[in-house]
Amino acid sequence: MKVRKVAKVKKLRKAIVPHLHHLRHLPLFPRVSPTTLYFHPMSLYQAYRPETFADVTGQEHIVSTLEQAVAQGKLAHAYLFAGPRGTGKTSIARILASHILTKGLDPTLAQEIAAQVREGTAVDVIEIDAASNRGIDDVRTLIERIQFSPIHAAAKTYIIDEAHMLTREAFNALLKTLEE
Repeated sequence: MKVRKVAKVKKLRKAIVPHLHHLRHLPLFPRVSPTTLYFHPMSLYQAYRPETFADVTGQEHIVSTLEQAVAQGKLAHAYLFAGPRGTGKTSIARILASHILTKGLDPTLAQEIAAQVREGTAVDVIEIDAASNRGIDDVRTLIERIQFSPIHAAAKTYIIDEAHMLTREAFNALLKTLEE
């Protein structure tokens, strides 16, 4: 039984690999050879996350509204991005955070902060996964961190991913903080 499985896998590799050689330059298929078929564990949304508003596709109405708000300096204190999975909610939030943090800074520092936001290492951008940090204690910890001033930029940005997963108490505590 095991020998038949190995033979099937080898036959499948021989059938698939020749058709994948043109995809070698993509991060999804960094190494394709006749003996090894290796798929990179990085998902598509991480490998191809848009870095600027111009890179975002399918959300032109959202992008133009946010670009105008940034250009005119009429940004609200909170934004709620809602929609189905894979529509770019977190990506647009990161791009908006990058614009907010780099507005009015010298170009060298602005590029450095934008790169940090893209890499997810920016100190002034706090991204929270509410699906795993959904309790009142997690939100209280967040509220305690809000009182500290930003380090590099003029503002701090909080991205709360999967906010619908928060418990009722946590959501009420967060809402009270947003209202203040």
